[in-house]
Amino acid sequence: MQPKPTPNRAFHNFGELRNYEKIPKKGDVSENLPKGLIHGYYVSVSYIDTQIELVLDKLDELGLAENTIVVLLGDHGWNIEDHKLWSKHVTFKTALRTPIIIKVPGKTNGEKSNYITEFIDIYSTLCELAGIEIPKTVEGKSFVPIIKGKKSNKK
Repeated sequence: MQPKPTPNRAFHNFGELRNYEKIPKKGDVSENLPKGLIHGYYVSVSYIDTQIELVLDKLDELGLAENTIVVLLGDHGWNIEDHKLWSKHVTFKTALRTPIIIKVPGKTNGEKSNYITEFIDIYSTLCELAGIEIPKTVEGKSFVPIIKGKKSNKK
C-alpha cells in the first residue's frame, strides 16, 4: 500500500526486482521475503567493503599508497522497502544520492562533506590533483576546494 501523501508518479512496480527468481511478477512480495532481500543487500555491501580493504592494503604493501589517489563511487541507492518500494528508479532521496569517496594522500583523512558534487566533477578533480591541465571541453568542476576544506564552487 502506497504511503500517504506521496504522489502516484513516485511509485513503480519494482520491475528490476521482479526479474529475479522467486520474486512474484505482480503484487507485494511475500511476508518472509523482505528479511532475505535486506540480508542479501547488506551481505553485498559487506563484501565490497572487504574488497576495498584488500585493495588499500595491497597499495600499502606495494608502497604505492602515498602516491595513489583512490576514488570510490557508488550506484544510486536501492530501495529496500523504503516507501514500500524495492529497487531503484524513484525520485525519493534514497535513490537520488550517491556516495563519492576519495582518498588523496596528504590531503584527506576521513573527513565528510555535505557539499554537492557530481560524478561529472571527478575528472576535473583528478586532473587538478595530478597537476594536469583540465581540458576546456570538460563540463565538470573540480571539487579540490572542498577537499581542502573550503566551500563548494557549485552554483
